Amino acid sequence: MSRFLELTITVSNHDDSKHEAIVDAVSGLGYDADADTFGVGRGSLLVFNSEQINVSRSDEELASEIHEAVWKANEAFCKVNVELRDLDAECPSYEGEEADYERML
Repeated sequence: MSRFLELTITVSNHDDSKHEAIVDAVSGLGYDADADTFGVGRGSLLVFNSEQINVSRSDEELASEIHEAVWKANEAFCKVNVELRDLDAECPSYEGEEADYERML
């Protein structure tokens, strides 16, 4: 089953020197998400917003794919929040936890 969603990814507490790698990793997933940065360094906030995307997997699978791409690009755990919005229904938000990062390793 395929659905159309709007996607927002918020990354914080990341290594500022990995900024470009994180942007490339999210872009490489193919979600056409534009990146905006607020602040500088570990206190900065990196926010990606997409237009509508066509998704055929579960919310959890999509969120996990994004968490892992960002963590690999950052080469360490950082906070990654994925919000999925369906125009017809309220969709949950998934924040990657440090335990998820450890499990990925």
